[in-house]
Amino acid sequence: MHGLSVRDAGSVADLYAPDAAAWLLGCDGCRLTDLDAAGTPAGLRIEDSSDVRIEGARLSGARRTDPTRAPTNDSPTHRAVPA
Repeated sequence: MHGLSVRDAGSVADLYAPDAAAWLLGCDGCRLTDLDAAGTPAGLRIEDSSDVRIEGARLSGARRTDPTRAPTNDSPTHRAVPA
């Protein structure tokens, strides 16, 4: 995936709100370049993946409205595909 831009995702603890700009799940050999994320609880979520390459990522975090509650969802915004 190249040139993905994500803004203000997951600012509310919600089952359907994403907790990361990109979620790489079972993504062996994937490459993500030029990710630009701002206002998300996490820039990247990488699980059960190997040989992942992240290049040129610009990440800026989100402000939580309730600091005592952690994000509770497992919904990806985008899933990268193997290069």
